[in-house]
Amino acid sequence: MSMIAAEMIETFAIIIALYWLISFVMLACAYQPARPMQDTRWFQKSSSGRLTAYTWMKFAPIIIIYNVMSFLGQWYFKVFSKGKKYPLTPYAISDSVSVVASPRLTQTGIDTHLTNWVCSPEKNKPLVRYQIIVVDLAAEISSYVDKLEMTTKDTASAPVHYLYLSLLDLQPLNDVLLKDYIDLFERIDALIRLAETRAFVTNNKDKVEGSLITLINFHCVVGLSRSIGVQVLYLLYCGTLIRYNYQSWLEQHYPHAHLKGAYLPQSLVEAMANYKSIEYSKTPL
Repeated sequence: MSMIAAEMIETFAIIIALYWLISFVMLACAYQPARPMQDTRWFQKSSSGRLTAYTWMKFAPIIIIYNVMSFLGQWYFKVFSKGKKYPLTPYAISDSVSVVASPRLTQTGIDTHLTNWVCSPEKNKPLVRYQIIVVDLAAEISSYVDKLEMTTKDTASAPVHYLYLSLLDLQPLNDVLLKDYIDLFERIDALIRLAETRAFVTNNKDKVEGSLITLINFHCVVGLSRSIGVQVLYLLYCGTLIRYNYQSWLEQHYPHAHLKGAYLPQSLVEAMANYKSIEYSKTPL
């Protein structure tokens, strides 16, 4: 009986080892295409930001590892924020749009940060309404957008929109086509314009004074590279940053960021910074 048990344990160990090997081989294949963002079949998610069952079957070892990393990321930010400037303070692009990069948040983190992100208007002030756009950049872990939607229903009553760009960890940001970034940013702009138009029509119809604020939240797993890097690209796209001052802006607002030149190359920064100037030059006077 002991020999049978030993054989069963050995067989089970071999099956687990083969599963891990196959899973990591598939992960290596996902990294191989020159433009992997063109193909999202590797890490599929539902419309609510949850990794599909099929994705779990393929990549359970990697997903478990990144869930542990997410937990460590929460601990890192909790320690980092003690006695220092709050690291997840939204940055205002304009009076109506703010952006913030973050790690994947837990329910406790959502409750804490939402209070800081979406502040209630003061008494006798015009009505301020909010919408939140969550941009999920973490291919290897589910988003918290569904939990955020439930929280906002109870507190801020702010509609939440979800966008997903399947970006793998350690993958240089220039592995993504400039067009893919532009498409993402244009979808963000479209959501902002649509909400502002609806708010304007509603205010005129009800004859009330008020404003709409859009909060754009880029999030990845730990919040040290992907979310911050793509937020920088978005600010370059908006013209808020230029290629000569983005590094000083990073040092001021995200001193903990891990954005080396190999990860966020100067060529991509310049291409994004030049994009809007090219667009403006095409606009008739």
